[in-house]
Amino acid sequence: MYVSPFTFTVQYPEVQSEHMISVEKKYSPVLDENYPYREKTFSWRFKNFWLNVLLNIAVIPVTNIRYAIRVEGRKNLRLYRKELKNGFVSVSNHIAEWDYLALLSAMYPRKAFFPIWSRNMETPMAPIFKTIGGIPVPLSAHGARSFISAMDSVLEEKKWLHVYAEGSMWFFYPAIREFQNGAFFFALRHKVPVLPLAISYREPRGLYRLFKKHPNLTVHIGKPVFANPDLSRKEAEGDLCRKVRTEVMHLMGIRDEEENLSYMKLYEYKKAEESS
Repeated sequence: MYVSPFTFTVQYPEVQSEHMISVEKKYSPVLDENYPYREKTFSWRFKNFWLNVLLNIAVIPVTNIRYAIRVEGRKNLRLYRKELKNGFVSVSNHIAEWDYLALLSAMYPRKAFFPIWSRNMETPMAPIFKTIGGIPVPLSAHGARSFISAMDSVLEEKKWLHVYAEGSMWFFYPAIREFQNGAFFFALRHKVPVLPLAISYREPRGLYRLFKKHPNLTVHIGKPVFANPDLSRKEAEGDLCRKVRTEVMHLMGIRDEEENLSYMKLYEYKKAEESS
């Protein structure tokens, strides 16, 4: 598996769910029980339609060029159409600010809803995130019920719910971090499959080598994974999480947990060298 030299120029957080980006604050939303986590108004639908038009004709093509996007496994969307038609949850690694656009490109013409970091709703981009399908995660228990209801509604309407199960974005990280259980909670709750997705890296070649410090990207689409009906709910949730995380690793080109850990240790060694 290709590991970009860029990854040795950044400092990754010590806590796996910690964020690497800072945000410019413009809004101060109150994410309580009264906040509209998922809008369904005519105004929202109108803006969502035209935003998707803009994404398809301009933004996603630019993303494809910027990262030389390739897609592998698209045939699985056709082969497992029946399993996915009643709604599904997808899970992937989170490695770039634009990687959601790469996933949309790979999954075209499907459109997703997704939980989003609450701090992103404070930025100037907040209206865009909300219009494209972002559902902000509340920081307190006051908005939890409304947030869960919004997430439920996506799957009740047999739509696509995408979750970055690592919980935060780390620039071009070559390993798969621990998954949080939220995606698998909703998959079990609605008896829908989880579709593993992964983003791996390729060395820039040709003209890309002249101006790129970031790697090129390949989006991998796996086969849907269902929960084991013979396990208790808690056991099934953990089992589904482990299976999907393993599939994401395999799609990325990582054989097993041992190899995954070896990539993570690359950065521990880097820190040790810096302190010596």
